[in-house]
Amino acid sequence: MNKSNPREKHSISGTTTGTIEKLVNGGAGIIKQAGFTSFISYTCPGETVEFRYTQRKKSYGFGIPTKIITPSTARVNPRCPGFYNPAACDKPYCGGCDWQHMDYAEQLLNKQKAYTEIFSFIPQPEKIDVLPAKAAGQQYNYRNRTHFAVRPNEDNTLTLGFYAPDSHSIVEVPECYVLPRKMNTAVTKLKQLLRTSNLTPYNESRHSGTLRHVSLRYSFNDDSILAVLVTHNGFLPDLKKLLFRIRSEVPEIVSLYQNVNPNRTNVIFGNDTIQLDGVECLYDTIPHPVINELKFRISPLSFYQINTPQIPMLYDTIVNMLTPAKTDTVIDLYCGSGGIGLYLAPYVKQSYGVDNSTDSITDAIANLNLNKIPNCQFIRDDSEVFDKLIDIPDDTTIIIDPPRAGCSDATIDKIVAHSPTKIVYVSCYPSTLARDLKKFILSGYTVLQTQVVDMFPQTSHIESVTLLLKK
Repeated sequence: MNKSNPREKHSISGTTTGTIEKLVNGGAGIIKQAGFTSFISYTCPGETVEFRYTQRKKSYGFGIPTKIITPSTARVNPRCPGFYNPAACDKPYCGGCDWQHMDYAEQLLNKQKAYTEIFSFIPQPEKIDVLPAKAAGQQYNYRNRTHFAVRPNEDNTLTLGFYAPDSHSIVEVPECYVLPRKMNTAVTKLKQLLRTSNLTPYNESRHSGTLRHVSLRYSFNDDSILAVLVTHNGFLPDLKKLLFRIRSEVPEIVSLYQNVNPNRTNVIFGNDTIQLDGVECLYDTIPHPVINELKFRISPLSFYQINTPQIPMLYDTIVNMLTPAKTDTVIDLYCGSGGIGLYLAPYVKQSYGVDNSTDSITDAIANLNLNKIPNCQFIRDDSEVFDKLIDIPDDTTIIIDPPRAGCSDATIDKIVAHSPTKIVYVSCYPSTLARDLKKFILSGYTVLQTQVVDMFPQTSHIESVTLLLKK
């Protein structure tokens, strides 16, 4: 077979050689040869690599390197033994971090480049000010939440780990380097405990077994952990013994819940959550320039920014873009546990938060009371329509922080109908951000400036803040 021809009919089973031009949104390196585009993960710009395809279409394909022929000076040895290794490309690898193979300066540079390229296609005559990306102060040990999948080994013992990319296979890693060290210590003990318990691992193909996932949340305040055992049914064998063992063997877990998910689905959580033991929730604290600090309640299912050390930088970026005044009213859609609305409240006349999640609004109201902020209100309402907010002043700013799917047409239409003077779009997915910005531009708004705030070091994920003004 001709190894150099990317159009070779059977090249998905062989290897090809090429040089990485650049990294694109999503993290892969791009190679263009003979009218065929290849997206190769785990590469750096300028590297010449040998690679094989994992998926092919008519004019493009996706692949992984099997050999780094000419490595970049930015390439480093990944800390995690579960990270992809070209020398062992047939070995299962973790699907979490995808950029541990390059130094942090290179990560930030390539996020900036990929993000800036997306904005070059935004159709507005006015120049968009793409500000320099803000680096994370902490590149490892920053995540406050994780989910472990549980599956049976060949001998039906319990395996607890992360999914391999584009797969339901489980990869166990001895330590996850983006989790806090004390969380890793607790995870090691919890794995051993669960393997010697009477809980049977969930078998996805047979839809049988008890334990499906273990979800953990962490407080940087006091290193405490909230754990959720996601089960196939409501029955937990030897529950009293299990609770006693967790209390004595994993004391870092101060709050324990069970969530029941009986469905054949890849969605982690079901509808029913029961507290089994310990305190009701965790608490975290972040600094605030005006009121010294903000405290946050963290419950099993509510939304809270994943990178606690980086939250102040994200919120300060919003404040700096808005330059809020004491006469302003702000509305935070998809408000989660209320972080943005609470952070902005000391700067403005009135702050509102809207979310359709009962768990999130319960936490947001608890956070409001915890911090004793008088000019903030939280409302459970569909973020697409927010009809419960009737009287909105003319000098209103609307902040949107949607999930990866971005805003629906109904949400954008409703926002435009209220005619806010400013819109701030907090995005965790540049592709849907670009799509939504085009719709706002067509509705009479101008994108003034945008900036990456790195919330996800060691990964290609991009968080950003964008300011739009009404023309």
